[in-house]
Amino acid sequence: MKTKIALITGGYTGEAEVSFKSSAFVYSQLDQDKYDIYQITITQDSWFYVSDSGIKVPINKENFTLALDNSIIKFDLAFIMVHGFPW
Repeated sequence: MKTKIALITGGYTGEAEVSFKSSAFVYSQLDQDKYDIYQITITQDSWFYVSDSGIKVPINKENFTLALDNSIIKFDLAFIMVHGFPW
C-alpha cells in the first residue's frame, strides 16, 4: 500500500500563485510509484481536491479527510506548500 500524501497548496493572499508553482514542482519530483499524492487547494472560500474527472471534492476540515470514490482517504503525511495565510 502506498503512502498517502496531502500536498497542500494555495492560500488566502496573492502569494497563492507562488504556492501553486511550488507545489507543481514538488508534485513532479515525488515518486508516484511510492506515493498516492492528493493536491489539496486552500482558498478563502473552501478547501478541496480536484478529482481526475475535474470534480471539486471538499476536504473535511474537522479531521482533514477526503471522501472519494465511496471511501474516506486519511492522509499519512502532509506536505505544506502554502505561501502567506493561513499558516
